[in-house]
Amino acid sequence: MSPSRSLIRASRLASSLALVLGTARLSDAQTLGGQVVQLDTKKPLAGAGVALVDDSALVVASASASSEGSFYLDAPKPGAYRLVLLVSGGSFVSPSVQLDAGKTIERLFSVPDIPSTFAAARFARDVTKPAVPVPGSRGPVYPAGLAEQGMRATISTMFVVDETGQPDLSTFRVLNTAPNERFVESIREALQRTRFVPARKDDDWVSQVVQYTYDFGLAGDPERGDVVVRAGASNGGTPSVARAARVDARTPVKTMYVITADELSKPDIEQMNLSEALHHLRPKLFGPSRNATVTTQYEPPVFVNDVRVEGMASLRNITAGHVEEVRYWKREEAAMRFGMDYPFAVTVKLRPDRS
Repeated sequence: MSPSRSLIRASRLASSLALVLGTARLSDAQTLGGQVVQLDTKKPLAGAGVALVDDSALVVASASASSEGSFYLDAPKPGAYRLVLLVSGGSFVSPSVQLDAGKTIERLFSVPDIPSTFAAARFARDVTKPAVPVPGSRGPVYPAGLAEQGMRATISTMFVVDETGQPDLSTFRVLNTAPNERFVESIREALQRTRFVPARKDDDWVSQVVQYTYDFGLAGDPERGDVVVRAGASNGGTPSVARAARVDARTPVKTMYVITADELSKPDIEQMNLSEALHHLRPKLFGPSRNATVTTQYEPPVFVNDVRVEGMASLRNITAGHVEEVRYWKREEAAMRFGMDYPFAVTVKLRPDRS
C-alpha cells in the first residue's frame, strides 16, 4: 500500500470512528486482539480508541481498550488489516496484519507520548491533503550483509514534514525495536535526501506528523509496509513510496519552491505585480509584502527567462498572470546552478506569448 493512499485513508478515519464502539464477538470470526501500552513505560492505556480498518479504508470494527489496555476486534472476513489507535493528542496506524479464517492473533501495540516538538504539527486526519514524497524520491537501501543473514525488519516510524516539504530529523522516532540498528540508519539517510510535497490545510501549506512503516524483506515476501524495500532488487531498493508517487506525469508537482501558472492565474492573483503575488502566495519564502522599488547590494539574484534582472524590485514590472513558473532556489541549489553564494535565487519563466 502506498503512503499517499494510506495517509489519505488515515485522514478519513476520524469521521468513520463515530461508529458504535464495541462489536459483538463472532464465534467463527478472525480476530485481532492485544494490549495498547505507552511506548517507554509499557503502562496500559485505558480507554484508547481502536479501530480495525480494511484495505479499502473502511472501519470494520471498533472499540475502546479496557482498563488494562486490552481489546478484541472481529474482522468480517480473512485478509490484511491495520489497527488505528486514537489517543489524546494523535492517532497511530499499525503495520498491516494478516488475519486468517477462524483464528485469533494477539499483539502488543505501543504508542509513544506526543513529543512537544509535534505540538505545532498536524496529524494526517487534520489536513486536507497529506504530505507525500516528491515523484522520483528514492527510499532506503537494504543494509549490506543483512539480507545474506536472512534478516528482515518492519520498522514503524514517525517524524514531522515541515511546511516547506523538509523532513525534520530532530523529530524522527522509531516506535518498535529494530533487529539491527543499521535498518534505522538506512531510513534516516533516505529521509535526509527526500523532499515532500508538504501537507495542505485548505489553502495553506502546513507541517504534518508523518507515520511510515518500512518493510525490509527478501524477494517474494508479501508487502506489508508503507515503504517496501527488497534486498537485491534491480532498482537498488526503491520503495513503493517512490513508485506510488508517480501518479500522473502530466500533473504538475506543486511544492513550496515552485509556483506555477495555476496559482498565478487565479482571479485574485493574476492582476497583481509578480513581486506582490510572490509575497502573497509564499510569505514563508519571500516574507510579508513590501513596497521596495530599489535593489539592495546584497539582494539575491533574480533571472527572467535566463536573463539576470535587477533583483526582486524588477518583478514589480511583471504581471503575475503573464508568468508560467517561478522557482525558488535554496542556497546550496543556487550555488550549484549559478556558482553564487547567496541565501537563495529566483528564476522566472514567462508564458510563451509574453516572452
